[in-house]
Amino acid sequence: MKKGITLIELLVTVMIISIVVMVALPSFHRMQESSLNREAWGSLKRMQEAVRLYNMEFSQYYPTAGTISNISNINQNLRLSLPTTGTPNWNYAIKYEAAGTCVQATRNGDDARIWSLEISDNADDLDQNPDSYDEACP
Repeated sequence: MKKGITLIELLVTVMIISIVVMVALPSFHRMQESSLNREAWGSLKRMQEAVRLYNMEFSQYYPTAGTISNISNINQNLRLSLPTTGTPNWNYAIKYEAAGTCVQATRNGDDARIWSLEISDNADDLDQNPDSYDEACP
């Protein structure tokens, strides 16, 4: 009796592993994207609340005009700690326009997904679902 495995046993094992990987990879990708969406959503909610606190302290919204997309300035002025090192998954901005003020996250990478939240005095706008809300700033 010989010890070891045959070529057919090895091929069957490789095929089974390949099938498991093919089934698991799309699920892994969906979970990874969902996690990235929630990262952006959490940062947007923190930014939104920080702008509201800034308004309460200084009686004006931040910024007072235009768009701020420099993360270091946003972190310093709003007392936040958004990631500034490495390659971030998202670019963040705060936009002030006549139609309203909003915070926005744009995905770095191929899909250039954009998430945004309006800044208002209504706390109900924090309850939107991060997997279904996708709208540009006003």
